[in-house]
Amino acid sequence: MTGEAEDWRPIPEELQQVVQLLQHSQSPDTQTQRNVQERLDQLNLHPEFCCYLVFILSKLKDEQVANRSLAGLILKNSVRMLWGRLPESIRQYVKNRTLLAISDSHPLIRATVGIIITTIVIHEGIAQWPALLPTLCNMLDGSDENLQEGAMGAIQKICEDSADMLTAQEHLSTLIPKLLYFFNSPSSKLRALALNSVNCILLVQTEPLNNIMDVFLQHLFALANDADTEVQKQLCRSLTLLLDSHLDKLASQLGNIVEFMLLRTQDPNEATALEACEFWLALAENPQVCREALLPYLPKLIPILVRCMRYSDMDVAVLKGDIDEEDGAIPDRQQDIKPRFHRAKTQTQTQRKSDISAEGEFMDGDDDGDDDSSTEWNLRMLFDAFLYDVCYCHIRKCSAASLDVLSSIFNDDFLPTLLPILKETLFHNNWLIKESGILALGAVAEGCMSGITPHLPELIPFLITSLQDRKALVRSITCWTLSRYCHYVVQQDHNMYFKQLLKELLARILDGSKRVQEAACSAFATLEEEANLELVPYLPEILATLVEAFNRYQAKNLLILYDAVGTLADSVGPNLNEPQYVETIMRPLMAKWAALGDDDKELFPLLECLSSVATALHEAFLPFCEPVFQRCTALIGRCLQQSQLAMERPSEYDMPDKDFLIVALDLLSGLAEGLAEHIDSLVGPSQIIALIYQCAMDSSAEVRQSSFALLGDLSKACYHYLQPHINIFLPILAQNLDPDSISVCNNSIWAIGEIAMKMGEDMRPHVLGLIPALMIVMNREKGPKTLLENTAITLGRLGISCANEVAPFLSQFIRPWCLALRNIRDNEEKESAFRGLCNMITLNPAGVLAEFIFLCDAIASWNNPQPELKMMFSRILHGFRQQVGDLNWTAFTSQFPIPLKQRLANQYDVYRFDMLLYYFYEFRLSVRMVVKESGMSFSRQAFYNRIYRQRFSPDGNWLVVTDSLAHLYLFELRQALELNACSNERRFKYRLKLDEPIYALSTVHSRLICGNAVGQLAIYNWDDITDCNNSNPCDPLCKFSGFPTTLPVAPPCEINAIACIDNSCMLYAGAGDNAIRLVGIDRPDKVISTFVGHSEYVNELAIQSEHVFLSSSEDGTVRLWDIRSKNIYIFNVASEGNLRRNNCGRGICALDVEGDFMVCGGDVELAIWHISSRSFASTLICERPSLMRYTVAKMNDDRILIGGSCPDLIQFDYSGQHLISVKTSLRNIYSIETNSLSANAMTTVAGDSLLIDAFLNLGYVSFCFSTT
Repeated sequence: MTGEAEDWRPIPEELQQVVQLLQHSQSPDTQTQRNVQERLDQLNLHPEFCCYLVFILSKLKDEQVANRSLAGLILKNSVRMLWGRLPESIRQYVKNRTLLAISDSHPLIRATVGIIITTIVIHEGIAQWPALLPTLCNMLDGSDENLQEGAMGAIQKICEDSADMLTAQEHLSTLIPKLLYFFNSPSSKLRALALNSVNCILLVQTEPLNNIMDVFLQHLFALANDADTEVQKQLCRSLTLLLDSHLDKLASQLGNIVEFMLLRTQDPNEATALEACEFWLALAENPQVCREALLPYLPKLIPILVRCMRYSDMDVAVLKGDIDEEDGAIPDRQQDIKPRFHRAKTQTQTQRKSDISAEGEFMDGDDDGDDDSSTEWNLRMLFDAFLYDVCYCHIRKCSAASLDVLSSIFNDDFLPTLLPILKETLFHNNWLIKESGILALGAVAEGCMSGITPHLPELIPFLITSLQDRKALVRSITCWTLSRYCHYVVQQDHNMYFKQLLKELLARILDGSKRVQEAACSAFATLEEEANLELVPYLPEILATLVEAFNRYQAKNLLILYDAVGTLADSVGPNLNEPQYVETIMRPLMAKWAALGDDDKELFPLLECLSSVATALHEAFLPFCEPVFQRCTALIGRCLQQSQLAMERPSEYDMPDKDFLIVALDLLSGLAEGLAEHIDSLVGPSQIIALIYQCAMDSSAEVRQSSFALLGDLSKACYHYLQPHINIFLPILAQNLDPDSISVCNNSIWAIGEIAMKMGEDMRPHVLGLIPALMIVMNREKGPKTLLENTAITLGRLGISCANEVAPFLSQFIRPWCLALRNIRDNEEKESAFRGLCNMITLNPAGVLAEFIFLCDAIASWNNPQPELKMMFSRILHGFRQQVGDLNWTAFTSQFPIPLKQRLANQYDVYRFDMLLYYFYEFRLSVRMVVKESGMSFSRQAFYNRIYRQRFSPDGNWLVVTDSLAHLYLFELRQALELNACSNERRFKYRLKLDEPIYALSTVHSRLICGNAVGQLAIYNWDDITDCNNSNPCDPLCKFSGFPTTLPVAPPCEINAIACIDNSCMLYAGAGDNAIRLVGIDRPDKVISTFVGHSEYVNELAIQSEHVFLSSSEDGTVRLWDIRSKNIYIFNVASEGNLRRNNCGRGICALDVEGDFMVCGGDVELAIWHISSRSFASTLICERPSLMRYTVAKMNDDRILIGGSCPDLIQFDYSGQHLISVKTSLRNIYSIETNSLSANAMTTVAGDSLLIDAFLNLGYVSFCFSTT
């Protein structure tokens, strides 16, 4: 091909070749299709090929429309892949010719042109084509309807794909008025496209419409009676979007809008009805407004939703095979089988498995029901597994989800309307109506459980009977609905419902319908989790059924069957270890293990199943161990070999799926863990040590993570095989102590600890190379619990035989070491760590002087230490007492709570006389006091004065404070301000004792919300708290322990942050399992949405608007979650070169938002970021310690307040200029709060102290609140 693109003309012969190629592409012959594709690939290497394609699209009017359109689609793909590499002249030619074709008489060509234009904008940016939007807008002013439609179609596609590129001043100020004008167009197509374009803009940005919102609403409401179905669909979508951004503007018309949506939800057009149904879900996201708006309409809305849950005639036609036919013997198609993924094992000291996801999904925009991910983000996906994967069921799914979420808002207020409907539908002769009634009963199970419980004695037998219905879809939905009521069934006498339900579920597991098999197996797994050991008497029948299912199930349902078997093993535990049970269950599992190929992803769920079964069977698993072990080692070897070939010859070999490698490593790790020394005979003749070495050097973090877990397990089980190679492995482990890769670092540290226990003094040459990295991990603020525990235990174990090497560093890690281990149970790992610590203290007692109180607290955490360890503790405590003298000892320990003093006295007899003196001796704790004796000092900065959170009451009259001793203090502000100025300390009014320390605190309306260290949410009424007293403490309005979750994290996980949505009854809770959950304040046990994406634990949350919030995490990112548009934006803060600091981590702890700006920092530098552009505006620089970690940020009216691991309250203005740093009485600042109510206005700062500093003026500390 030749020619300059500016005056480009096609060469006729070459043009004809391209046209013939397009014509041949329509051939049904496979070989012809293959030849065409090869030729297209060759032509794409030539830039001028794009010119030929756009020429055919725009100029060859006599060519078939299908071929012209195909030329445009091929051009679109070329733009997507090659645009940046095309010469400017060719790019300009393509743009010009594309715009000339926008008025083509054929709608297909006009649509194709719009696709090409939006693809260019995506890859080039709207700024690089400044004439585009003005040109399209000018086209709208013409009289040619084809030109108008083509231009409007292109605008709509640009708005859909690139609305975030459009700026208010440059683009939208002109575009939006033009779009509003076309709301009144006589062409229904133009009306629909214009409204669709505005909706696309609303999804991304609402500010451009703010100034003309009243005009927009007038135009919008004028379309209410429009006869066009697409206009009606887009109108429903607009009103739903406006609920999020401009609810205040809709408030006066909300009644009329509800009436309109009731009508449209019943629209015969499926797409319109679905958009209208989405309105109810959107309204439910603001429960208070939803309750007020919908309560009068429930008698209309509930029947409509239940009717929409019926299968339509089209559904029945599509699902005909699932209604009448038994398809259990028909093999699944490949597309029927949902993919499964395996996550690498994270090792803990107590041998509990807890998987940490490297990266999660936030929202799944694909609503086709094909995603089996554990990261469902809202209730719209809740029913996918039960409502089936056909497009005609979308309104059914959305209606069922709406009924579920609305029932959780209205609770028993639902029942006066719903119960008569259920009575009519459940017992109806028409199976379609009956099925919808059963679905409705299941949908309201959580929201209406209280009111529906009296009816369950009638409903449960009916449902059990319905499991035998002749229609498969009725049987399958009944399985699901019964699973929603399993908790109730298990609580009753077994003779009432349990036995019959179990019998019928087992029968349905063997049903002839694959859909019923799937639903029954899932329901049975739920029953297993609820019943646990109550299943033991029924194991013969259960196992017989599950084994028969292995013979019958096709590939897809086998995945669910593995889960049911694994859950059974977890539920009944060692009760499965009976000879007859072992033989029964292992035979099909091992047959599947042998039948599966090494590249079959069915290995993943089978692995998880075998791991659970092996744990339950213990030594009874030994006869099956050899083939599993050999298969795993062969799989590892083959995968490593393929990986090596792919790296050496990438053009010839593809990189293997390393999930298979991880699967094999994790299963071997599980075998070593469960079988201990019995695995010795298998390890000896194998090549597993060499394979672990190769895996430990792999580039994949998950492969290294699993290899370190196996290395540690083999160290425990058969160290003698590792011993000759240990000097090779230890440097590799040392290279993987980067706390930014938490799971790899965790497993590496754990393996070092296990190896140290075996090596003894031979470990000494390696210790000094390990200590610096271990101390960095140990000293991380709010590091992951498991990582800190493993690090502390490994440091302690190094002290058993290498105390001389570790003891000099004792002062640099003793405090976090004690904090990490004070709360874990007595066990061998903890004992070994404390024995090592005692050895280090004997060599370097001065190393614990400054933090001696933390040591006392850690020692007191033991319930029953072994005699040898108890004697070591006693010698240390008595030695320190003798060294400082009884008087100083008494003065120092007077700060201890009485329970701690009693435990130390009872266990170690260190208070022979001063327990009596305690009651007569009053010691007033100052901000920081040091008792000196013989040149030694004790820090009076006690462990018990760490204050994590504080909040002011909504009326501004009270301050609530929580500390690390699980106390909640209340201070009356008016009383504090009236005290004589000479009194520097204000004492608390009330003090409540809670079960666990509070890490998160928030307030909304009249409620105080607390999130604690073990994943509990407690909600108090402010009036109850402020009226209580110490002798009559108040109880929370509701308390919920743990979150229902499918996330692979072992509970409990601490709640680190809570953010409440203003004018709403909803809150977000960020937790130590890296996830954030949206819950209702009135129903905190009901998780509405789960947001997953952070790879480390969540530190802080901040609300930007009603449907946009931000989260900061230890993974170095801040994420913006837009729950209306289902978008997530990631601020890679720690990756910003100007912000990262040497020798520091990447965690982001401090976070706050004001308008379109946020401030954040932590282990990285503080910076102000502009949210919309996702760029940082300025770095906040001032004098501070070089390794300071910023822990809290607050954006006040005129300044930004910052606290962290130094005593200063640092203040900046909004330009980033440092204003002042004010000394506080704290060592570390964890919380800053401002009370803006004028009567009691103040700012309070809390952290490592018994005191909370109060600022009436931000220039100095005015007084202190005291928790003593």
